[in-house]
Amino acid sequence: MEVIIKIDDSCFSRLKKLLKSNKIEIICREEEFNPDYAIINGIKLKRKNENLSFCEYFTFDEAQELAKSRDLHLPTEGEWEKMIGAGSTWDDDRKGIWIGKNHFKKKETKYSTFLPAAGLRNRNNGALNSVGTNGYYWSSTVSGTVARYLSFNSGLVSVYVNSRAWGFSVRCVAE
Repeated sequence: MEVIIKIDDSCFSRLKKLLKSNKIEIICREEEFNPDYAIINGIKLKRKNENLSFCEYFTFDEAQELAKSRDLHLPTEGEWEKMIGAGSTWDDDRKGIWIGKNHFKKKETKYSTFLPAAGLRNRNNGALNSVGTNGYYWSSTVSGTVARYLSFNSGLVSVYVNSRAWGFSVRCVAE
């Protein structure tokens, strides 16, 4: 007979000390892990940036087309804010941030994922800037002729507005 009891981490450590019988086996199972998506504050975010073989930075219009072609969508401004509201931790070794529940563990779980600080492609000269220090990810939210995007570095995570011509990373949300 197998009995499964779910308990939190603090209870588990106390229970482990109490159980000294060979007749009882404790099996720890982590919640179902999906290698393609993380669930962050109820939003199903892809774990990998979208890219094409020749490009990893997209203008706003290119990002919208890419997401649509894969039956996905860019996170709205509100979705980015909800996800970063779950918490974030800068990872100096990997150069980027962990977002979501248990983000401080610096490993992917069902409820957290990593966003690399991929920098951006300059709209004026096409040069790559801020690689390894800043991350820029499009949202689907438009404000007149500009669009919203997630921006982060080792000290700040927020949503801003800028020209749609910049080349930013794309991380999609599943419907």
